[in-house]
Amino acid sequence: MLSRLLKILIVCLAFSAIGSAAIADEDKQVKPIHFTKEQQEQYFPVYDKPEVKILRKVLNAYLAGKSKAEETQELDKFSKDYYRSKFVVMSVDPGVFGGTFLTIMFQDKQDKVFTAWIYSTPKGPELKSFDLSKFDDEQVKNFQIRYKEMLEDKVHCL
Repeated sequence: MLSRLLKILIVCLAFSAIGSAAIADEDKQVKPIHFTKEQQEQYFPVYDKPEVKILRKVLNAYLAGKSKAEETQELDKFSKDYYRSKFVVMSVDPGVFGGTFLTIMFQDKQDKVFTAWIYSTPKGPELKSFDLSKFDDEQVKNFQIRYKEMLEDKVHCL
């Protein structure tokens, strides 16, 4: 009797493990996120934030050859092809030592995710740092799939 119960338990555990593995594989498949109207209404005002507007202004000044030396040094690290494109804000985070970190992806060149540090100075907000975010190629590809709706939205971007 005990042997039979043990066999049943082992079979159940085996099916459970197979089922869990199948679910885990299915969960790994990245799918696009579709935002509700309420989620969109919460997200869209991000483009009205002064830090986000300043970043677009800095990028435009850089493209026109009119950026500050410090900003030029930061932006020279990457191709101007990125900056010609509009960008999508993926996150806005306060800096531990002040300022705001913006995580962005450019709509027309989606192979990288960037982080911009905008810091308020007595002269006004300035771009203090612009660099690659710490995401590997697979994570970037997942962002392209997951946030496809945002990346294709030509209205809510800068």
